[in-house]
Amino acid sequence: MVSGKAKVICKVIYKQHIAREQRLDQEQVSTGQQESPRDMSAIVGTHTSGILLFEPMSY
Repeated sequence: MVSGKAKVICKVIYKQHIAREQRLDQEQVSTGQQESPRDMSAIVGTHTSGILLFEPMSY
């Protein structure tokens, strides 16, 4: 089900997700499962539609 609401995600968690995707790409390149790693736009392009990023507050 798709809703018209934006999804809110913490920037720190989002950056960790992107870093994990980049590591997975590197692993797949080193094992021959993939020719080259995806560029950043390919990684984030599928994950940014309808997302609002927020900065966690430090106390």
